[in-house]
Amino acid sequence: MRRLLPFLVLLTLFAAEPARAVTRGPIDASQWLHPTIRFSGQDRQRIDSWFKRYPEYVTRTYAPDGKLPPQIDRELAPTDRLPRNVAKARLPWPLENQLSTVPPGVERVIVGRHLVMLDARTSTVLDIIRDVVR
Repeated sequence: MRRLLPFLVLLTLFAAEPARAVTRGPIDASQWLHPTIRFSGQDRQRIDSWFKRYPEYVTRTYAPDGKLPPQIDRELAPTDRLPRNVAKARLPWPLENQLSTVPPGVERVIVGRHLVMLDARTSTVLDIIRDVVR
């Protein structure tokens, strides 16, 4: 029994170690996924003023119906993956030219009534501006 007790204590310590390792790390997955790829404050202002100034340009070129499936519309958030069946459109080029550059593999698209920054390879949402298309 004396030999068995230290063995059991060591076994419980080793068994507890993986559970402790899982809890380490950032709480928000978007911080380690793409920590610096977001819409800047200046870009948000430019986007908002552009869509207020030219609302007919977007409806003429994209004709968004603003109808995403309700569950996707409510729950779309950074670190989510955009479903394949959701329609998306590129930003109008006059607006895209006014915004800061994004790294390769990242794109800004219109999804429903929202402007979304996506990782093009995985369709992961990096940032979102809600209800920008009026």
